[in-house]
Amino acid sequence: VFSYSQKLFHAFVRYLDRFSGKRVLEIGAFEDQHMANYFRSTGALYKGVSLNGEGIPNTIDGNFMDIEETELYDLIISSGVFEEYAVDRWESGGRHFDWKRYNNGERLTKLRSLLKPNGWNVMGTISSPCLFSTHQLESHGLAVRWKIDSFYGTDLGERHFSQSELVVTQRVD
Repeated sequence: VFSYSQKLFHAFVRYLDRFSGKRVLEIGAFEDQHMANYFRSTGALYKGVSLNGEGIPNTIDGNFMDIEETELYDLIISSGVFEEYAVDRWESGGRHFDWKRYNNGERLTKLRSLLKPNGWNVMGTISSPCLFSTHQLESHGLAVRWKIDSFYGTDLGERHFSQSELVVTQRVD
């Protein structure tokens, strides 16, 4: 049985071996749902980043906006991160992602800078639509390949969230 995060990924990728040997970054990784073991089972080189990352193996404790661009990724995945209520919530220990500190253009520039050319970015939201419009994504060099509305809860036997989205983009140069 897969978690929501794993189902999100399966909606995009049908074959586990697709990321064997590839670099994967999960933004918003957290201990009870992070996907490190899932990606390692594919042979991927997994790293997570989270405001609550302290003590989680292979996870940077901090903000993805502070990651150095020396490491580029084939895939960046996030679940419940790039939506209205997620970026503006208090994290454990009083740490807070101040969404007013960065605008969407800065966030998208950073996401693109962390991706290898032709790399993929998979964003799933839970309670509200993705922060980024199709126009914003594409104007920052992230071509929208798939966008599925009302994604969360549709086949999980869970409460249905009508505003959730799955947005899959690819870096274009």
